[in-house]
Order: sequence, then C-alpha cells, then structure tokens
Amino acid sequence: MQIIFPHWYDDLYEFESEAKGCLLNFTIIVDHQEFYINFYDSARFGQECEVEIKTNGYFQGSKAVILEKVNKANIQYYFKKIIML
Repeated sequence: MQIIFPHWYDDLYEFESEAKGCLLNFTIIVDHQEFYINFYDSARFGQECEVEIKTNGYFQGSKAVILEKVNKANIQYYFKKIIML
C-alpha cells in the first residue's frame, strides 16, 4: 500500500496538527486514490460538536475521522486498517 502525504506536511505541520487536535480538509493519496478527510482527536472533536450544537441545535459533520492523536503514524494506521476491510 502506498500512502502519499502532501509535500507541505512536514514535521512542523505534524507538530501543529497534533497540538491543535485537528487536521481539516486534508488531502491524502492512498494507492492512487484521493481522500479528503477531517482528522480530529477526541477532545477537539467534542469541542467542535459542542459549538455546532449550541449554534445550530445539531451537529452534522462529514468525512470526520477521530484519532487518538492527529499525527502521521495514526493517519497511516487508519488507512492501513480501512484498506484491509
């Protein structure tokens, strides 16, 4: 399996994503197929849900994946698991 991260996704960006708890509108290529996903850790996802519910009365999210930590290793692990399904 080939997983290609964007060229701009470097160590600093990974550090910032993990600290923020999210990586939004992220494009990644897995086996020549593009995926557009919003990655969150559980704390950040909970915050996003709360704000949406208070603002709109509901939460509707698309393409959200919740990881223990938003980092390269966990993103790779996620794709390896879903590709095996």
